[in-house]
Parts: sequence; structure tokens; C-alpha cells
Amino acid sequence: MIKNEKKSESYKAPIPSILQCVIIDVLKRGSMTRKEMVRELKIPRTTIYDNLNVLEKIKIVKKSTKNTGQIGRPEIYWSLILEE
Repeated sequence: MIKNEKKSESYKAPIPSILQCVIIDVLKRGSMTRKEMVRELKIPRTTIYDNLNVLEKIKIVKKSTKNTGQIGRPEIYWSLILEE
């Protein structure tokens, strides 16, 4: 008889897409705003934003705010967590 054995389930980190790898390569140069990434990569801002959110959930990138000293919203910068 075959015993029912529990399979050891190991965590497998999600594999970043090609676009996410490109975003990671760009961020290796330093933190950037989403607007700067749009200019550099020539990809729609919503596509970049969606992929940044995925990378943030799997703890590859983080966002931080910087006050520009002007009235209005602070700028949001994205950077690699591994960069620290």
C-alpha cells in the first residue's frame, strides 16, 4: 500500500516578466519617478505603474516620497530594495 505523504511545499518566488526585468535594470542606475521611466522606456505610464506594483508586492522595489518644497503632491520615487 502507498502511504499518503504530505508533499513538502516550498515557496517559489514569481519570475519577473521581461518588462519587469527592464524596469529593474533601469532602477539599478538609481531611484526614478514614474514620469522619468515613461520618458526613458517609451512605455505607457499605466503599464509601468502596474508592473511597479507587482514588483513592490514581491518586495523587489519600494516607493518613497520626496517633498519638492512646492505646493502640491510630493514626488514619488521608485527604487530597488536590494540597492540599500
